[in-house]
Amino acid sequence: MLQTFIKMITILNMLLLVLLTIPTLAYSSEAPELLPTLEIKGTRARDDRPAEASEKGESRIHRGKKTSQTTLTERPALTDQSARQALSDVSGLNVSEVSNQSFTSLSFRGLGDPHEGYHVQTLEDGIPISADPYGYPANYYAPPHQTLDALEYFRGGSSLLFGPQPGGALNYRTRALNPGDNLQLHTQQVLGSYGFFSSFNQVTAPIGDMGLRGTYLRRQGAGFRQANQDFGVDYAQVKAAKAWGATLLTLKLDTYAGDHGEPGGLARTSSDGVRGIDEGITATTLANDRLRIRRTGWLLLADTELGANLSMTNRFFGATYNRFSRRQNLGTAPVFGGVPNAETNTLQEQDFLNFGLESRLLRTFENGARWSVGLFGFTSASTFDQATGATVSSETGTATRAFDRSSRAISLFTEVEATVAGWRLVPGLRVEGIHQRVEETLNAASPENLRTQQDTTWVPLFGLGVERDLGRGVESYTNVSQGYRPIFFADAVPLAPGSSISEDLRPANSWSAETGLRQALSRDTHWDASVFYIQYDNQFGRSGAVLINTGAARHVGADLTASQALPWGLVAHGNVTWLNARFTEGPQEGLTPQYAPTFLGRIRLEQRIGDRFRWNVIGTLATRQFGDDTNTADQTLPGYGVWDFLAEADLVPGKITAMASIQNLFNKVYWSRVRANGIDPAAPFTIQGGLRVIW
Repeated sequence: MLQTFIKMITILNMLLLVLLTIPTLAYSSEAPELLPTLEIKGTRARDDRPAEASEKGESRIHRGKKTSQTTLTERPALTDQSARQALSDVSGLNVSEVSNQSFTSLSFRGLGDPHEGYHVQTLEDGIPISADPYGYPANYYAPPHQTLDALEYFRGGSSLLFGPQPGGALNYRTRALNPGDNLQLHTQQVLGSYGFFSSFNQVTAPIGDMGLRGTYLRRQGAGFRQANQDFGVDYAQVKAAKAWGATLLTLKLDTYAGDHGEPGGLARTSSDGVRGIDEGITATTLANDRLRIRRTGWLLLADTELGANLSMTNRFFGATYNRFSRRQNLGTAPVFGGVPNAETNTLQEQDFLNFGLESRLLRTFENGARWSVGLFGFTSASTFDQATGATVSSETGTATRAFDRSSRAISLFTEVEATVAGWRLVPGLRVEGIHQRVEETLNAASPENLRTQQDTTWVPLFGLGVERDLGRGVESYTNVSQGYRPIFFADAVPLAPGSSISEDLRPANSWSAETGLRQALSRDTHWDASVFYIQYDNQFGRSGAVLINTGAARHVGADLTASQALPWGLVAHGNVTWLNARFTEGPQEGLTPQYAPTFLGRIRLEQRIGDRFRWNVIGTLATRQFGDDTNTADQTLPGYGVWDFLAEADLVPGKITAMASIQNLFNKVYWSRVRANGIDPAAPFTIQGGLRVIW
């Protein structure tokens, strides 16, 4: 695998040198410097992105896309790793809350199962952080919110910027480190309900001409369920930055370890061998199941200014992942809300070794036009091992299944931004080359029928963005783009006994179109209204025990996002998505895709009182939605509204801050996640508070 990766890097760099030569030959040393108006274009507030969001240092084009940015440093600090609160300003993004904090589940505009964020491309500082974005895009890891500067969400056009996923891309942007940063100590200590404890500690120090930062986080809790909802997370990071000529080098190393109990799902009502939510949300069905995640990642980032009008960004990255689960076998108990009665368990362990490279070039021409081109290479080797344990809490057992898996991908992407007769046009192209291989090395139940599958696919993805200034700060925009979902490892060789896959299973694909108007009057007063249409074909699903392409769905809707400055220092933020999603072909024709509520809205009211006190109230409201594509009654999620409160008070300005939060302010009983084994109830009224010291 290492030799393959070295060859990939060599090929990518050779291609990049050729691409670099083209604009360099056309570049004149007498060319005028970039006009100031181009910097204004890069920082215009659009959608719900704060005004300071720009493309500087990223060598990519944001124009022609609908994007959202949440700057966490401008809000009261999040005391917990709450995706519901952190992503409250992003319209259309549905957070399916996992009560044991083991991973983040997200979906966008009803596109696919939100479980483990499979249908959303998840990145940290521009690089993918899922276990394998092409073969197993499960998101078991997210950087602590205390390390972040902002959360960025890129809608349909992300197919051109970051990858093929139909559901857009979420980028966790960590706080920048500069070589000249001063010595700083940062600690944040929080206590809360149900045994919650979080200790965040960070040191930033200049060492010669290099900046250095070290971070350690411990987060743990017992959970609100009766048993087996405890969790513990350890995270450490070292980041270094150094200027080398016209290049800023940043090296980041991080490690993550999480151990999470899985208390199990609940039925709606209790019966013999079944625990229901009518007993209360604290009921537990699984007493011994655990999920453990270990991840170590590294990133070398090089931002280079090659001239006044030419910049280049290179990323070299890698990661190791280990996922281990132990789960008690069901026995004769019902699946939905059942209490397992078998005396054995199933053990699964997956290991991933990933390497990647991304190079981006951005050229600005004298007439203001811009050209971005990039190359991306990725390779992953992984193993899957399954065993049966002799007891419900066994950590080892008798091997039953084993697989060797690999993914390799290479991508070329390019975009152009040009103004023609007052219309700003941004056409783009991304070509994905994906090779996957799955080899079954052990099948104790059928040793003579070991399966091997491999496939190589080349996929062109097109996009077009159009913008026009209409005067008085009003801007129109339109974006049309394609998406693609490859066949994942679990699709190629299913694990369930007796299951199989269709011989003509095809990758899923999508295209999306969105058009709207937006206006930015000031930093705190702006609005964005749009309508959208998404066509999602060849979706995956099951007909009995056979995995097939279940057909197509169309998703039609409208988005409205607005912020309004009010008297007394109040600012109101709100967003709402109206969605009408239906299957148009296949066995589910006429039904509603899972996690596609007709109405999803959020409200955030904030106020600063003087320079020392600030608070936020956040409301999340959703109408009824379904947890599966067959719209079964058990997996229906009732509509809900939940409210949170966050506040900060500076005890010593700029140095010591008291923090507090109340989650689920009115103690609403609701759930936003349901799985095949039952309802995962959301947390009740929860209080957290602590101190932040920066010195």
